[in-house]
Amino acid sequence: MASSITSTAARALAGSRPVKRRHSWLAALLSFLLPGLGHVYAVRLHRAGFCFVLAALLLIGIDAYRMLVPPATLAQTVFGVGLIAAAVCAHLGIVADAFVQTRRHPVARLARINRVGYYAGIYLAGAAATGLSNFIVLEHGAWRGYRTPTVAMAPTLNVGDRFYTWSEYYRRREPARGDVVLFASPSESHVTYVRRIVGLPGDNVQVRDGAVFLNGVPVAATRIESPPAGLAPAEEAWRETLPNGARYTVIRSRTGATPRETPVYTVPADHYFVLGDNRDSSLDSRSERAIGFVPRGAIRDRATVIYWSRDVKRIGHLIQPSR
Repeated sequence: MASSITSTAARALAGSRPVKRRHSWLAALLSFLLPGLGHVYAVRLHRAGFCFVLAALLLIGIDAYRMLVPPATLAQTVFGVGLIAAAVCAHLGIVADAFVQTRRHPVARLARINRVGYYAGIYLAGAAATGLSNFIVLEHGAWRGYRTPTVAMAPTLNVGDRFYTWSEYYRRREPARGDVVLFASPSESHVTYVRRIVGLPGDNVQVRDGAVFLNGVPVAATRIESPPAGLAPAEEAWRETLPNGARYTVIRSRTGATPRETPVYTVPADHYFVLGDNRDSSLDSRSERAIGFVPRGAIRDRATVIYWSRDVKRIGHLIQPSR
């Protein structure tokens, strides 16, 4: 009888899952890669399930917001950024909890799921779901983020400024004078420019001594006596007002590389004439070989708001002209 009891206990012990030490740093790393995966490693499976659900709900919420609500106003942008910040904080909280839970319970009896193959499968499934979600949002969502690489649109967009665009705006609306738009390069479709629309189809546009003329009439412009900081001695800030009331600030300089005197450009049908706000240091429609007239179909997004800048005072600045 004793021998039978001993053999039964031995079989039960052999069939049980092993008890192993769990490393808190590895649990934190796994949860950093995929929220909840570190809790699976630590055999805190109920917490792992909660973390997976929380991360999925936040991801769905952010993506739904970016699909349905454009960054059209500062309030909408702040709320969207707040959702992203909440997701980041939740992610970091899950990482910290995985670390703490493993420190509190450093030794655990492993479950069947505690195998490298299962970890890899869970991670790949999560990464695939996240990647598919991001792809859908990038292709069909209202939000896109860009970084300003050149001085062509200063002072509206300075080098290094990061800004959001409304990608669906021009699907149902026609571009207007003064709009700051993003469009594909005529010669390189993977290159995107951001410039301001000045001329509409059928307009005659000319630049004389740095001043813009529309259909033979000079665009209203007033020199700003207290210009933005950082202007060179040869640069001047001007406030332009287009015929539709769009008002914005431009920089003029007599030392720039862009022609200050141009012929009269007649904008073809279904095309637009664009200029950079840094009027004498911009590659735009005056450069016929590089950009020229912009086809309607090349216009992609409408720039909306700066969400990050080296100059913190510019964060939250709305890009479109006042009217």
